[in-house]
Amino acid sequence: MYFNEAMTPGQGKELMEAGDFFRIIASPAEDVAIIFYKDGREVGRVEDVGAGYWERCAFDKVRITSGTGGQVRAVARIGAEVGYDRAVGGVNIVGTVVVKDENGAFSHAAPAVLAAGGQLVAANASRRYLLVQNNHGTQTVWVRIDGLGVNIATTGVRLKPGESLEIQGRAPTAAVFAITTVDIAAGGGVIVVEG
Repeated sequence: MYFNEAMTPGQGKELMEAGDFFRIIASPAEDVAIIFYKDGREVGRVEDVGAGYWERCAFDKVRITSGTGGQVRAVARIGAEVGYDRAVGGVNIVGTVVVKDENGAFSHAAPAVLAAGGQLVAANASRRYLLVQNNHGTQTVWVRIDGLGVNIATTGVRLKPGESLEIQGRAPTAAVFAITTVDIAAGGGVIVVEG
């Protein structure tokens, strides 16, 4: 059912049609009252609503009243949702808009990882990809990505030989720290790729 009426202030209209979905598509003000009926009795009521209001309930009659009058459009359906989303107003951008280039250079490094711990890779505010891979043959490496130091016993993601940590899209921008039980020299098996 589609309702499209020019209403006078305070005027009510009754629609005799079964449905379970109702939406006001347009109204001049937020002053529309709706009463839902089922089998002769009221099952729902709402007041002071306007365009965009919707409700899901079983009904066989709807009474619509407009406080100030004007053109009111509504739709009722059985078993369906009806959309009527539209942009209202405008957007005014003041200042600089930065568009992030999704393509870009990646860096590839094989840093040392020390038993005393230390920074594996510096903070990078534009980082969108991070891969830390432990290619060492025997040593486990613990990695922490939140800019704080790492401790073997209590913090860090454990990477056994052959394992890796890969983060893309929403990658951490803080410095990345790592630690191991026996020093791993630069080029000794831990790989870091970021972009």
